Amino acid sequence: MQTIQNIFDNMEVVTEEAYKNTELLLEQYTKVMFRIEKNIVDIDYELYVVEGKHLKEMLYELVDVDAMAEKRRIQDKLLNNDMNLCLLEIMRDSLLALRDYPKNGQLYYRLLKYRYFVSDE
Repeated sequence: MQTIQNIFDNMEVVTEEAYKNTELLLEQYTKVMFRIEKNIVDIDYELYVVEGKHLKEMLYELVDVDAMAEKRRIQDKLLNNDMNLCLLEIMRDSLLALRDYPKNGQLYYRLLKYRYFVSDE
């Protein structure tokens, strides 16, 4: 039981550097989301121009693992987008967990959501 208490005590200590890094990460959220969406549109356009097929059609063909360099490059782009989406999903899940935190969880949730997670549209 003591080790669990130690873990929670250590979680309470936040260094100034960790705070700044967290803030920088949060500030990048909407930019990264925009870039991922734009990358997918760009990949779709590029594939249609070069191959005459849309991304959805090509994804079915990529499952066969073709050795062509162009398809490998597109797979790498999609993998990079997937990793970024995973990071963004973790950030969203953390925000939702914060919402349920006792003592001001709702307030912190709203502050972070409207400051970092909602675009300025």
